[in-house]
Amino acid sequence: EAAYIVSSPSKSSSFDSEKIWTTSRDKLLMQLALSHRKDWKTIAQKFNDPRITPKIAKTRFEDVCETNKLKNSSFTHEEDLTLAYAINQFGCKWCYITEVYFPHKTPTLVKNRYHNHIKRKNLLDQYVIEYQNSGIGNSEKEILD
Repeated sequence: EAAYIVSSPSKSSSFDSEKIWTTSRDKLLMQLALSHRKDWKTIAQKFNDPRITPKIAKTRFEDVCETNKLKNSSFTHEEDLTLAYAINQFGCKWCYITEVYFPHKTPTLVKNRYHNHIKRKNLLDQYVIEYQNSGIGNSEKEILD
């Protein structure tokens, strides 16, 4: 059975990585997320493995188990503009931004898109101006007014 390597947050060396996730554990995680309504503390305890914390379980679920969200992981230019606007308005509140603007994506995907594309290429200001001039958020402004 394939095992996936996840670095332990308390260890700095990549040589200290531990194998935590297997295909059967991924399946169990998906079942537990449904049956326990994403109560990550309870879900982590069900594994009886101290390496699996609530945060690790949640991240694994978002990044690997919700494959339907990952299939559409590419961002359109309009989504980049919307992301820049949301960051400008709310800061780096990834869960909130994802829930409101990108319900079809995971917070990790949204955060990585920001850091690897918008921030790295210094596009935030340019994209915010383009967003404001594009009319993309007009329907949102009408709702808020």
